[in-house]
Amino acid sequence: MVNKRFLQKIVIVTLVVTTFLSAELGKCSGISVSYNFEKIGSIDTNGETINVAIMSDIAFALDTADINPGGLVIINISDPTMPYKISSYYDGGNCYELAVRENYVFIADGSDGLKIFNVTDLEHPVKIYHYPVNSYCFDVELVGDLLYAGNGHYGLEIFNISDLKHPTKIARYDSNSLNCMQITIEDNLAIVTDHRNDYTSLVLLDITNPIAPEYITQYVKTDTDFWDPIIQNGYVYVGNHAINGGEMQILNVTEPSDISLVSIYDKGGSIFSIAFNNSIAFISNYNKGVEVVDVSDPTNPTKIGGFDDGGHTKKIAIKNDLVIVADIGDGLEILRAEISTKTVNGFTYLATISILTITSIIVIIRRWKRKRI
Repeated sequence: MVNKRFLQKIVIVTLVVTTFLSAELGKCSGISVSYNFEKIGSIDTNGETINVAIMSDIAFALDTADINPGGLVIINISDPTMPYKISSYYDGGNCYELAVRENYVFIADGSDGLKIFNVTDLEHPVKIYHYPVNSYCFDVELVGDLLYAGNGHYGLEIFNISDLKHPTKIARYDSNSLNCMQITIEDNLAIVTDHRNDYTSLVLLDITNPIAPEYITQYVKTDTDFWDPIIQNGYVYVGNHAINGGEMQILNVTEPSDISLVSIYDKGGSIFSIAFNNSIAFISNYNKGVEVVDVSDPTNPTKIGGFDDGGHTKKIAIKNDLVIVADIGDGLEILRAEISTKTVNGFTYLATISILTITSIIVIIRRWKRKRI
């Protein structure tokens, strides 16, 4: 007959083994996601396609060519396998960045300054505003009725655009000769890249009062050429587009005065921009095409897909399962993403728990029998 002490041993061993393996099961359960891409369409914009934004079934691309089409190129992508040009507009400058809102397109047009277009009639875009600069307009960001322009060594300029035909400049920030290249904004925080001859930094500004932006701090890393930062859920994701850079830095800015490095994703290449779809980052890597990285855990960015056909990816726009790529000399490419999910449900671990528990009990019983003999 089995005595009480023997039963206690069985219970203890069973609890220990089950608890340990259940904890391991919890760690290993989850869903694994991967992205695979198929190129389904493309269109040559005649020069170098450097940027793209999407509104409904229309792609607004920027081409650096000074020939037709050049400048702003408007493309119908309702059938992504057969995109076609609707119209284009070029009147000088060297377009770099754009933003789209309703029937208007806002363009940072390099040496030709800031421009606003009415695209209600897609076949005949109309320029309704032009702000010339003494520098180089690199970036434009929209927040409500405010427009933020990165105007190179002329600094950050802020406009009220409630009247789109007559925007009003309300502020300029160029403290310490800020050389403003790009801008990203979340709530009352603006982050701009400050390019100097010997370094690039991220400058954090408090824009609670946009008429008077206030300096908070800056983040500097030597041998890094920060480019096109983006804020997502209290974290800044910024690429390094220096030669042989290839890293995406993830920075915690939940406390803006104490910005800190969380992690670095580095697979080589040269990163120009980052787009987001929830917790998935789509990286434009000039040398390695499109990289897809899961940043649901910012401390552990994990690559889950990519596409590289030998082009030079500069910018990405996302529409449902389509990834639209501004691919420099290869024009505008349209990729369809196939998302594969694999559930790790832990059945193997449950089986392991059962087998090891039973084995432990059998061993104890055999030892007890030997002692009885």
